[in-house]
Amino acid sequence: MTKFKIKNVNDSIAEIPNYYIIVHFDRKGRISKRQTFNPDGTPNSGISKYKYDKFGNELEIINYGIDDSFIQNRVSIRNKFGILLKSYVIAKDGHKHLERNYAFDKKQRTSKAYTIKGDSMNIHDIAKYNSKWKSVEGLKLDSLGNIIVKTTYRHDNQGNTIETIWRNFERGFTWEIHQEYNDGNEVLNTLKITKYENGQPEKIDSTRYDYHRDTFGNWIKRTLYDNGIPVYSDKSEFTYSW
Repeated sequence: MTKFKIKNVNDSIAEIPNYYIIVHFDRKGRISKRQTFNPDGTPNSGISKYKYDKFGNELEIINYGIDDSFIQNRVSIRNKFGILLKSYVIAKDGHKHLERNYAFDKKQRTSKAYTIKGDSMNIHDIAKYNSKWKSVEGLKLDSLGNIIVKTTYRHDNQGNTIETIWRNFERGFTWEIHQEYNDGNEVLNTLKITKYENGQPEKIDSTRYDYHRDTFGNWIKRTLYDNGIPVYSDKSEFTYSW
């Protein structure tokens, strides 16, 4: 996939190569490997490799440098049902960082992310789910247990998130994000409203995607419009093997 910046050059719209990505997929359509390149073809990053459980949940994302040296591995430990139990990052020095444990309550449909230091438990995040196990509420807590961020979600019948309300109590503003999808569950339109508690006027931003597809239905060009102005386009080339 190649990403282009769209600019006005001499009163004409021009697509300027920004970077491109080579992505490999497994037989189930999941990303197995990807790498980013500069417009001149030189690597912009090393290779990233992905591993999944039988449910399609990510278990590992292993990042390498341009010289193929190991950088980090983002690890998720899940039970036999695919429920997240623990996550951490193995850094280049081999040490674990950003370690989180997760307590899952199936009856209450909640999960808590926490760390343990000595005899104390520090809860960082609480997630609540609906009957289809889609997130409906997320709470982020400070070290004293106070809610600093609250996020609520609404979904359509296909499970797509059509509304996200993200409220930051510390900084005094709220984001409302409304999304519309096509029949393939791809995002078409996004409306983002920023509301401030200090009396500052609301800020409204809208984005829209246009898709062009090949004969198999995969999009080969996707253009992003920001408040009606084209800003980025992605172009994809697919190689099919039978």
